Amino acid sequence: MKLICTIDTPEARRLAQLQAGTPVLLYYAKRAGVGSVGNPIRLDLRRWPDKVTQEALDLLSVALAVTAGDRLVRRDLTADKWTRDIDLVIPVSNPERWNGIVPALLELLGFLTGDRWTLHFVNGGMTVHQLYDRRREWRRPARAAGDCVCLFSGGMDSFLGAAELMHKNRQPILVSHYQPGEQRLQGDLRGTLGIRSANHFATNPHPVAVKGKLDTQQRARSFLFVALAAAIGSSSIRLSSENDHFDLFIPENGYIALNAPLSPARSSSCSTRTVHPRTMSWMQTILEQAGVPAHLINPYAEETKGQITARVVSAAPAIAARLSDTISCGAYRRNKYKQCGYCIPCLIRRAAFLAANQDDDTEYKVPSPAAAWRANPKWEQAEHLAAVEIALADEEAVLRRLRLTFKGVPLDLWARLEDVHTQGLHEVARVIQTL
Repeated sequence: MKLICTIDTPEARRLAQLQAGTPVLLYYAKRAGVGSVGNPIRLDLRRWPDKVTQEALDLLSVALAVTAGDRLVRRDLTADKWTRDIDLVIPVSNPERWNGIVPALLELLGFLTGDRWTLHFVNGGMTVHQLYDRRREWRRPARAAGDCVCLFSGGMDSFLGAAELMHKNRQPILVSHYQPGEQRLQGDLRGTLGIRSANHFATNPHPVAVKGKLDTQQRARSFLFVALAAAIGSSSIRLSSENDHFDLFIPENGYIALNAPLSPARSSSCSTRTVHPRTMSWMQTILEQAGVPAHLINPYAEETKGQITARVVSAAPAIAARLSDTISCGAYRRNKYKQCGYCIPCLIRRAAFLAANQDDDTEYKVPSPAAAWRANPKWEQAEHLAAVEIALADEEAVLRRLRLTFKGVPLDLWARLEDVHTQGLHEVARVIQTL
């Protein structure tokens, strides 16, 4: 499927009409017969007191176009119900630069989504001048004061990551992507950490299809998260000749970052790779080639969730009471804002509480999934528990599948990454025995 991405100007619309494909507006609200993505982001950037750089804005435009492809092109309408052919025409301010970045983008997107992507860069992208045209400067809120950026989802890892940065006397600017029902929680957790609201940027891309439903898998979402954080960092962190880049933290425990296929059915892109070391490497390459001075860091790449929780709570015990308020479940919204208790992220979460010897006061939809499976051997949701059983029965087979994802990862990291996978798997096995 070919998407013609454009911004909402007469000239851009005219050029888009000359090309065959489905039109999609970047940064503006949907109009009749046209899909859209990013209108809230444009409005939120205009409210943010500092202006983004043109390089970071181009990166964000590319990420929004990728989000449009990932959400508007549905997997269930393809021949194999999974692999899509996504052809994007993307407007940027410097097509020559971005045509040189295509190889890195194709590596990243292919690894993240398992789809076949084609990218064409053209003139006519959003400019800094257009983004901030006629902005009322006298209505600007207080400016952020930070020395790094940290992605902040309201999840347990990002909460622990932000808490640890504060404990180390860093000044993080938090960047959040929220779904309905999550924004207030993110604000409450930020307040617990003593981070002022001026140091928190929160937004939602709000993709809208021309007709029909959106695809729900969102395999490419981490690219947009990083682009948003890079844009905010480029606007609000002051660099110097001695410090020519800013740190961009993506706190994610090493076990889920690797997300090894626990069974053959979970191989390839059927397992998410949001913060996989290979993903991080390609995104760093794209940032550098795009001229955005952000240094990506996953501080927890070689730790399990249980190890992180135990260590951070020991250093900052005041945050322990809020851990149960964080979100881990991928089906949180579908379960009416309740965590299921049986999916892999929920099992890893529960394992972390046990490993760190912390009380888990989370209200789960299914408090005892192992007992539910024993009571009903045909319980559909037992597939997650079954995947763990399969992995434990042949751990070497899981490691072989994991190694297939290590292309481009330095060889000296392989053993350490395999260790964090093994430790994380055994954490999950221990908690299942208690459920």
